[in-house]
Amino acid sequence: MSRTESQPTDAGRPRRPTGHDRQIDREINLRGVGQTVLGILVLTLVAMAAMWAMLEWMLVSEERRDPEPPALEAARTPQMPPGPRLQASPEAELETYRAHENALLSSYGWQDREAGTVRIPVGRAMELIVAEGRGAMSTAPTADEAMMEEGAATATDAAGEEPGTDAMAAPAAGEGR
Repeated sequence: MSRTESQPTDAGRPRRPTGHDRQIDREINLRGVGQTVLGILVLTLVAMAAMWAMLEWMLVSEERRDPEPPALEAARTPQMPPGPRLQASPEAELETYRAHENALLSSYGWQDREAGTVRIPVGRAMELIVAEGRGAMSTAPTADEAMMEEGAATATDAAGEEPGTDAMAAPAAGEGR
């Protein structure tokens, strides 16, 4: 074996070639790879230019095939389509509408003057309903309340009314309250 060949060293590793021995036979031809990449790039650019030219040619030929509009149609002025038309600025109109509705809900005024119906703010109406006791939410009765209701039901039964009838019956037709 000559000195130019790689020989294993004592540790089992091959030695690096020095000087003239650095001329290694390469398996990859870098010049050929570079030429191939350059060829693919040129071919891609040529194909893109050909497609662009073909598109332009097709657009021009399509425009030539389109007939000219009739003279009367060209002279006609554009007309607005019949209604209903879309809102010009729906956001501003919605804001105006909501402001009007909020003003009605938070102010006093006549709803119907002839009938004597007035409008009061919602907050005030809720306060009046709670003050009258009509706005309380019903809850399940406690055991004491249930016993009192049963006692009240037996007392009305003993008073001579039939069980299951409403003590406050609606007035008959034609009767006033």
